[in-house]
Amino acid sequence: MKTATLPPIRVAPDFRLELEGVLEQGESLSQFVENAVRATVARRKTQAEFMRRGIAAIEATKRDSDGIPAEAVIAKLEARLSAASQAGQGTARRMKYTVEFSEAAAQDHHHWCGPPPA
Repeated sequence: MKTATLPPIRVAPDFRLELEGVLEQGESLSQFVENAVRATVARRKTQAEFMRRGIAAIEATKRDSDGIPAEAVIAKLEARLSAASQAGQGTARRMKYTVEFSEAAAQDHHHWCGPPPA
């Protein structure tokens, strides 16, 4: 199979020097760029598949009406946070992060899927 070329890219001279400084022994700039492009393509394919599976799971949950409302999950986490606060600071800090993360995830869920059914 014949090879194809990627378009050349322009970079600032100081960035090119920085790039050349991180090349491994015997590695060419072309090899570095090819490896970077391959890694980015693989990462984007993985991200796309992750999103596809996530959206399919959300649709299945909506269709089957067997999901747990985000508000219920957050309320449960807040109760755990309250209990952790009484137990000790380290645990409470970790729980607070979990609750904040879950609230952000719920907002993301509402953004992509709409509000929960009434």
